[in-house]
Amino acid sequence: MGCSQREFRRSQERALVVDVVEAVESVSGFEQSELPPLYETVDMEAVENAVRSGSGVVVGFEYSGHTVTVVDNSRLIVEPLERSE
Repeated sequence: MGCSQREFRRSQERALVVDVVEAVESVSGFEQSELPPLYETVDMEAVENAVRSGSGVVVGFEYSGHTVTVVDNSRLIVEPLERSE
């Protein structure tokens, strides 16, 4: 299986939660309405506070079968979780 990791630039004009959901939607192929509510997975206020606290901050979490990494509040990296079968 090839690497399906994708990187997205953050829009500083929108909430981080919007960028995360749209990035996972893009990688997964699911519509936003098909994804579980993000707030049930992670405290996005805590994530935003952490990445805005300084440079070099990286926060990662799992959401809807994907690993989401927020880097310096400027980039998102989304990749499917590895499934062992």
